[in-house]
Amino acid sequence: MTQKLSSLNHYSWQANEFGYEFETESGNRISVLFFDSTDQIKIIADGTRFYSLSIENQWKNAHRKVNESDEKTRNTILLILSEFFDKNDGVLLFVVLDSVDGKERARERLFFGTWYKNFGTSVCDMVALPAVDLEGIRIISYLMFPKNFLNKKPVLDAMEAYIQESFG
Repeated sequence: MTQKLSSLNHYSWQANEFGYEFETESGNRISVLFFDSTDQIKIIADGTRFYSLSIENQWKNAHRKVNESDEKTRNTILLILSEFFDKNDGVLLFVVLDSVDGKERARERLFFGTWYKNFGTSVCDMVALPAVDLEGIRIISYLMFPKNFLNKKPVLDAMEAYIQESFG
C-alpha cells in the first residue's frame, strides 16, 4: 500500500469470507468482494489467475437514498484494492459494472472516470474491455492489472475474445 494512499481519510474495514466490508457514516454497509474466476475464465495457459470484483452497497434504509460516493468511501475501496494487489501478486481483476438498474454509465464515470483516473493509477493499471449490448443491456467491463504485470497484450486479446464469446 503506498504511503500517499494510506494517508487518505478512510473507513475501517473488516475481512470476511469473500473480501472486505465497511460501514459508512450513514450506516450503509459496503462489501468489496473478490471471487476466484480462474476456472470460468480459462483463456490463458500460463497460469494467470483471475478474480471477479464486486462492490455491493447494502442500504440501511431501502427507501432512503444516501450519496455513498463520498471521499471516504472512494478512499476505502482504493485502499482495499491496493491491499488485494499487495497480497495477490500477479492476480488480475475482472469487473463488470452492474447494469440491472440502467445506471452502468454513471458507475463507469464514477469508478473509472473519477476514482481511478484521479486516485487509482498508483494502485493498478485498468483497461476497458469492449462494451457489449445484450438484450438491451449494455455490458461494461474492465480488467485491472497489478502495476508490475508484464505482457498485457495477449491477456487483453484473450479477454476480448472471452467477452465476445460469453456476451456477444
